[in-house]
Amino acid sequence: MPVRPRPRPRAAAVGAAATALVLALLPSAAGAAAEPAVGASPAAPPAVAGPAARPPVVFGVAAATRAQVEAHERVLGESVEGVRMYRTWGRGGVIGPQQRWARDAGHSVFLSIRSERADGSPVRFADVAAARPGSALHADLVAMAREVKAYGAPIGITYHHEPEAAASTRLGDGPEFAAAWRRVVSVFRAEGVTNARFIWTTTLYGFERTDARAAARYYPGDDVVDAIAGDGYNWYDCRGGSTWKSFADVVEPLRRFGAAHPDEDLVLMEVSSVEDPRRPGRKGDFWRGAPALLASPGYGQLSAVLYYGGENHDPGHGCRWDYRTSSSSLAGWVAMARSDVFGGELR
Repeated sequence: MPVRPRPRPRAAAVGAAATALVLALLPSAAGAAAEPAVGASPAAPPAVAGPAARPPVVFGVAAATRAQVEAHERVLGESVEGVRMYRTWGRGGVIGPQQRWARDAGHSVFLSIRSERADGSPVRFADVAAARPGSALHADLVAMAREVKAYGAPIGITYHHEPEAAASTRLGDGPEFAAAWRRVVSVFRAEGVTNARFIWTTTLYGFERTDARAAARYYPGDDVVDAIAGDGYNWYDCRGGSTWKSFADVVEPLRRFGAAHPDEDLVLMEVSSVEDPRRPGRKGDFWRGAPALLASPGYGQLSAVLYYGGENHDPGHGCRWDYRTSSSSLAGWVAMARSDVFGGELR
């Protein structure tokens, strides 16, 4: 099936018939999954039927390679706007052939730069915050900034997504991360980087926390953030004890946090759901609920939604995020992705 290019109107924000073809997709990109929220799901504002008059939203996928992106596009029968990619800290390693291909193919790239080197060694938040001219870490920052500048197209930049997750505690605490984020942005700006959109990204569970790992403790300030993002999932029973969450339930912590920052765009940087073995078709309904929700009053800040199917890279955790887990999920995912509410691009 040929891939139909989707019209890409220039949106003012960060973003702005279903096929039954099932392909054996290549693995999705690696990335840490969000921690599950605990307790009952919060109520969301009521949805309305059909898309409203609002800037189109970016729809994207997490992928590491051109082949992975194109496999998703063959399933859809059209192109996707956004591509979420993951890179590690260091000179010469931020912008590579896959990022340049995505740019040249017309995709909006959302790039996460982990505060770890390629060998897994940590780059601690406090050390990044303290980096000054003449230090090795400052030289790294300058080199990465120049790579991004030379990229020459709008690009979403996230310094270390999910900093409050358990896997990130070895790197430092909230205030240290906030200071490190400010240092990263200040160096990029000093190097004349104007094409980067700085997208601060935590787990959606982090917005629910009230302890030392609450997302708010990691927030660096609106002056150094272009969009607020969250990684969120309907975990249901794949980790035990979770209640079923609709797409609205998953988004709600991000929407609520964003309401306190009304001038910031919001991005659902990773999203997926597991199946309900007792109610076939429920995962398909999870996907189908997204377009009307995005067109609803109260959701105008949401400017991008990026699917994540990362169980292909971490089969041990047992949570099957892939949209191909059932024919109903596949059909629902395709219907969502082809909705007219999508079609935006990064600006």
